Amino acid sequence: MSWGARLPQPLAVPGFGLLVLDLDHLREVLKPALTAGIRSVAIVFMHAYAYPAHEKAAAALAREQRVAELQLRQLQGLRHGGLRQSLKQWFRPGACRREYEKAQELARRGVPAVAPLALGELRSGVRLRESFLVTAAVPNACSLDDYLADRSATTAAAHNFERRTALLTATARLCAVAHAAGVYHDDLHGGNILVRRDTCERNALPELFLVDLPGVELSAPLDRRRTCDSLAMLCAGF
Repeated sequence: MSWGARLPQPLAVPGFGLLVLDLDHLREVLKPALTAGIRSVAIVFMHAYAYPAHEKAAAALAREQRVAELQLRQLQGLRHGGLRQSLKQWFRPGACRREYEKAQELARRGVPAVAPLALGELRSGVRLRESFLVTAAVPNACSLDDYLADRSATTAAAHNFERRTALLTATARLCAVAHAAGVYHDDLHGGNILVRRDTCERNALPELFLVDLPGVELSAPLDRRRTCDSLAMLCAGF
């Protein structure tokens, strides 16, 4: 048995919610599914990687309603319109398809990144009108930029230094793995690296993941010049 429901979630730009999620409405939406015996739910919110509050609230409510199996998914959506975009489609796939295929290839090459689950495209003839990409949610994650900003304000200086050192080491290792695998991220900065916050409290290195992959370039292992260009791009963002 399958079931699905859509909720309004207006966003100004990714990361800034305009409305508070209506939990009472969500509770009513869940009732028929639970009555029908459904106990496994996947939650998919647009741009939840940048604004996870709605997704977390929906997950908490689902657990409260005794949903036995809960899976969080990330959704990205693009609308394609205008002459310029239409012409681009003749020369290269849409951004969602490129991210889907690049994420698959990064997984094959052993580079930590978002895991692609599904790709959807709406076409009018040969023209691509809308595309959607669903990826597995990285649990308890935020961007590296957000994590550093938050920890700087709330953590004691000594512990903060230890955490920053661990994050620096983990970031260097992520870059080394990507460069050795022939992966050049064309927009490498702290906002495009996800950190699992729970792993930052352990003695091991934090777990980091690359996101925003449509423009990633794939090749043989990066040479010294390309490696330096990539590291300079990353450092310029801090």
